[in-house]
Amino acid sequence: MKKSLTFSFLLMSYLSFAQISDSEVEYLETYIYQTTSSAFKVKEYDSKIDNEYTLPWLKKNIDKLILDSALDTLIKKATIKIDKNSFSDYFLEFNSYFPESIKEAPENFQLNIKENKIASQNEILEFNGGGSSAYSNYIYSTSENGQYSDHNWVSFYKSFSIKSEVTSEEFNGKITFEASFLYNYDYVKISKSHIGKQLKVGSYLFKVIDIINNLLVLEFEKNIDDEEFSFVNLNSENRMIKSSIPTFSKLKISKEVYKLFKENPNLSFDDFKKVMHPQFLERRKYSNNAKVLSDLIFEKSYIIFSFPGNTLNSYLYLSNRNFKTFEIEYDKYSIIQKPYTY
Repeated sequence: MKKSLTFSFLLMSYLSFAQISDSEVEYLETYIYQTTSSAFKVKEYDSKIDNEYTLPWLKKNIDKLILDSALDTLIKKATIKIDKNSFSDYFLEFNSYFPESIKEAPENFQLNIKENKIASQNEILEFNGGGSSAYSNYIYSTSENGQYSDHNWVSFYKSFSIKSEVTSEEFNGKITFEASFLYNYDYVKISKSHIGKQLKVGSYLFKVIDIINNLLVLEFEKNIDDEEFSFVNLNSENRMIKSSIPTFSKLKISKEVYKLFKENPNLSFDDFKKVMHPQFLERRKYSNNAKVLSDLIFEKSYIIFSFPGNTLNSYLYLSNRNFKTFEIEYDKYSIIQKPYTY
C-alpha cells in the first residue's frame, strides 16, 4: 500500500496560470509523453509476498462514538504556547490528552493547523507544514470512600515550527486546528472480470476500462484530483504483493493519449507528436492560458493506477475520518492541564 502521486498536479504546479508559450506547449507534450510512456513500459519489480499483511478494514477499529468523545476530550484539554529551541528557532507547542477509552497511542490520529491568526508585531505567523508529534502515558491515582483507582491517560504533544522571523515575543490572536481519527474504510475489489463494468468506492462511481499488466485503467464520473486513494494488490492466495521501492502512482491521462499507447506501448516521441501536436495547437486557439489549455486536454480522461506485480485480486480504497475543528486563543500565561482537572 502506497499513497498516490498525482502527475497532473505536478504538471499544474509548473504551468500555473501563465500565458502559454510555444516552449510550454513543447513542455506539455514532453511531460505527457514521458509520464505516459513510463507507465506503459513493462517493468521488472523486485516484488515480494507479504504473508503477514492484513487488509486494513479487517483490523479491529475503535467505535466511531468513542473516537468522537476522545476528540471532544482532546479539544477540552488542549493548550498551546510558543517557545524556542536550543537553536533559538521558535515553534508552537500543542498539548492535550486522550481519555482512558483510548488505551494506547492511536495510530490513525491527525492534527493539523487549519487557519492561523496568531500574530507578532501585527504580522501573522507562518508555520512550516507537518510538525512533529509524540505520545506518552499520564498515570495517576484517585481515592473515593477509601477505594483507590489507578488511571492511565494518553498525553499528546505536537510542535509546529514557525517559518516567520520573530522580532517580538508578544503574541496574540487565535489559531484553528483540525483533528481527526480514521474510523473505517470504503473499498472495492477489482479484477479482470470487472472490465467494462461500473463499480463504486465511497461516493465515487467509476467504470473499469482495462487492466494491462500492472496498470488499472478507470473512468470516474467526477473529479478525484483531491482525493487520496490507496491500493493493495494481492496474489491468488490473497497475500499482498509489495515492492522495496514506492511504485503505486495515480496518473491522469486523456482518452486520446491512452488510445495511442494502448495500440502501441512503445510509441516514439516523434510519432506521439505527429498525432498530438496539432491537437495541442488547436486547443490553444480556445485559450492562451496554460491551465485552461491543460484542462481542455484532460477534459475527457481516464485515471491509471500502477503498482508492483500484475493485477490479480486488487482493492481500491478510501479512508473515512471524523473531523473536528476547534479554535484556541493564545494566552502566554496558560499552563498544561492535568487530566483530572475540570
